Amino acid sequence: MRHHNGFTLIEVMVSISVSSVLMVLSLGMVHRVMNLESSSRDQARVSRSMTRLGHDFRSDVQRSSAVETDHEAVLELTFADGAVVTYRVLDEHVLREQAVDDSRTRREYYNLPADADVEFTEHVSPTRWEISVTRDLKLVGIAPRPLLQTMAEVGRLLRLAGLQEVKQ
Repeated sequence: MRHHNGFTLIEVMVSISVSSVLMVLSLGMVHRVMNLESSSRDQARVSRSMTRLGHDFRSDVQRSSAVETDHEAVLELTFADGAVVTYRVLDEHVLREQAVDDSRTRREYYNLPADADVEFTEHVSPTRWEISVTRDLKLVGIAPRPLLQTMAEVGRLLRLAGLQEVKQ
């Protein structure tokens, strides 16, 4: 009787089946890891954007000498030198516009997550403005989650620098 070196057809089919099952399982895991990485990247982008928005808003309000709003989606800040910064709430962004000169405008966009609500609120005595960004998770019994809540006093840096009289 002769002995053949090699594999039978059944052994090859079993090894192909096992490797196919392992490949499908690994592809599912790779897909989950890629989705997790993508959502983590989006959360980090929104977090950085909220941090920048809070910092810029506080700085602008403290440097401003006057604040105007026509409705809750637009806030216009006027500085002592006459420069104007406008905050506008768009669909998935907050837009900060600052006139550089007569022909140029500097625009900066702050990313918002889906279903985020942005609100500008005025508090009096002393005059303060607040920006709050919340996200409604649409879960029954759970309040909207605050993503950003920044309050700043109008003209604070001007008073500290002695450029504006203190209101009594």
